[in-house]
Amino acid sequence: MKKTLFVNGRELTRPVLHSMRRILLETVPRLADYFEIVLLSDLPLEKTLLESLRIPPEQNQAWGKPALKSCAHLHYNRWMGQRVRSLQPDFFFEVHHKLLFHPGRTKALVMVHDYYVMEGVEPFPRVIKLKQRMSARKTLSRAHAIMAPSQFSKDSVNRFFSYPVEKIFVNPPGIDHSLDCVSVKPGSLPPGPFLFFVGRISYWKGIDLLIRAMSEKSFPQNINVVLAGNVEARFRPALEKALFSHPRLCSLGRISNEEREYLFRKTEAFIYPTRFEGFGIPPLEAALRECPVLVSDIPIMKEVTHGIAAYFPLEEGAPALARAVRDLLAHPDPEKLREMRQTAESYTWDAFAEKMKEILVEGSVVKGLGLDSF
Repeated sequence: MKKTLFVNGRELTRPVLHSMRRILLETVPRLADYFEIVLLSDLPLEKTLLESLRIPPEQNQAWGKPALKSCAHLHYNRWMGQRVRSLQPDFFFEVHHKLLFHPGRTKALVMVHDYYVMEGVEPFPRVIKLKQRMSARKTLSRAHAIMAPSQFSKDSVNRFFSYPVEKIFVNPPGIDHSLDCVSVKPGSLPPGPFLFFVGRISYWKGIDLLIRAMSEKSFPQNINVVLAGNVEARFRPALEKALFSHPRLCSLGRISNEEREYLFRKTEAFIYPTRFEGFGIPPLEAALRECPVLVSDIPIMKEVTHGIAAYFPLEEGAPALARAVRDLLAHPDPEKLREMRQTAESYTWDAFAEKMKEILVEGSVVKGLGLDSF
């Protein structure tokens, strides 16, 4: 008889947080052979989506209202807690950092991606830091195990809190290996060669460094810089100013998968000057297409790219980034491109789902820890 697994599927109704939605889209159908899965969601999921997830409509229990970042979100979590405690599934999985209710006798697995607000990369109001600290402490006290996307993220849990290290499991997400997506050129793409970035347009991702690097003498001339992704509200004024002053800078906003494919295939190089990540999928997606990849020289990017990508010293700022871009374009390395592609190919959703199944069913993949320890 299958064990029961309840999953918070709220991210499936919210396409904004793409990475968490993608984890659920890829993982739920792979686990359906091993668990009786019930998707809890704020709004009912569409029939076609449930079919792709291999979930019968009766196994989607919906609260009935949008659970936004407000009191509605807290009420939704209270409703989930009531469902979990009353129905007592074997397991509950939360993909989005926080466990805001007590799961009772159900064993809860929470995926903690990062504690960015507390990392000190950029200043945040004290009240925001306090809220994250409080929610994180509650989550760690209620969760039976934590799943992190990287060793860096695993280590971060005990940089800020205390949690049994044997109950924190590293499970890197997969990436889409299919390369048969039709590519479509974005209509607003300027003519000429370009460098490409996709992700959140923000200080966090180092976009200010990339913009400043464009003004350095060592930065390649006659090449555009194309940004794609949602613009963080705090960064919007800086981006608008940069777009006015840099005619070679282009921001496309959110793009389709077909446009994304075109940009990955046609760019001269993929630039990812991030200051902080819990993992970092876009450089791997670029590497899968044998696109030259330049990332910041920080521990998480070294971990994810296995030390094979091109790097620039983040602490040296925009001048170092400009020089690294110049050198990357001037000295192509086909062997490194092949090695980076092989690295990207090692991240699969099958491996992610299998590791998650082991964590749930066995309680631990560490010898000597059984289900009771979970």
